Order: sequence, then structure tokens, then C-alpha cells
Amino acid sequence: MPEQPAPDSRNMTPPCPPGVQAHAFLWGIASQSQARIESQGACSPKDAVIAVVFSFMALEAYVNVIGPRLDPLWPPDFKAEKKYFGRLNARGTIKKINYAARLAGLKPFSEHERPLKTIVALRELRHALAHARPGLEQAALRELASPGFAAMALCDVEELAGTLHAATLRTLAERGDCPEDALHLDPRPFG
Repeated sequence: MPEQPAPDSRNMTPPCPPGVQAHAFLWGIASQSQARIESQGACSPKDAVIAVVFSFMALEAYVNVIGPRLDPLWPPDFKAEKKYFGRLNARGTIKKINYAARLAGLKPFSEHERPLKTIVALRELRHALAHARPGLEQAALRELASPGFAAMALCDVEELAGTLHAATLRTLAERGDCPEDALHLDPRPFG
């Protein structure tokens, strides 16, 4: 039997239940891992890593939901995104968060203060894991994969997303540009 080529994942939607957007799906995974940590009183590093990495991905996916509503030129795919945000000096998740914040009428978040400081640490953990790059010491990885850090990280992600969400809804309402789907979001960013 001939080998089948791998599907082009750039045009695939995530395996979300019908009617659930990617950011809410990812947040659900993070929240379930955090709930396991809390119910056990301790955790394996796996649950903490799942909680923090999926919370970071949920925030990134959320920014990609609100971005096109705030900026009609927001690129539809990763290749175009690299070029567009490169011209704006806004490449990378952290810079995209602050770009979306500015579009929503907020001051940029500081990378040296929570909640964005925590998001920066999540990005570093995600990069260390995804790219198998040395750089984070084992002690730093253990700290990032601890129950205490996981709880703080989810709170900070939810706080930042909530701030972006409220500002986005306010900005769209001021523009008279509230889509009927209201961003497919309820009053909380992750539903």
C-alpha cells in the first residue's frame, strides 16, 4: 500500500467539539489539568506542564480571535502573519498581545510585571519543550512545572485575557462594530 502524504496542518481546524473555538478548547484542557492538581493536593510534573502550556496556547489562540476584529488587516495565516507583524515589529506572541492591547485602547503590558511576566515564562517553557533547546535549567523547569506556579499562571492568563476581552468589546462597541456573534464569547474570554 503506498504511503499517504501527511495532511497539510496549516489549513486544519483543531479537534474542538462543534461550536467550541480553539481558545476555549485549549483553556478547558488547561483547567482540567489544574483541577486534577487541586484535587490531588500534589501533582505530577505532567499535569502542571499540561496546565501551563495549554493556558499559554489558549491565550495565543484568543489573541488570534480578537486580532482580526480589532485590525481588519490582521493576517489569516502564519506565513502572512510573519511578514505583517515583522513590518510592525510585533512578531511573536508577547508582541502580538501588546499590539492587540493597543488596538483595544489599552496601555501595553509590561514584560517585567505580572500578568505578562508570567506569560513570558510560559512562552520560554513552551519553547524549551517544543524546540528541545537547552537553556532552561532543570531547577527552572521544575519550578515552572510546580502546582503553585501552575495555579498562578492560569490566574495570570485569565486576568490578561479578561482585560483584553473587556477592552476589545468596549472598543468594538465604540466603533459600532459589534459582530452578531459577539466574538463567540460570553462575558469571560474563555467561556
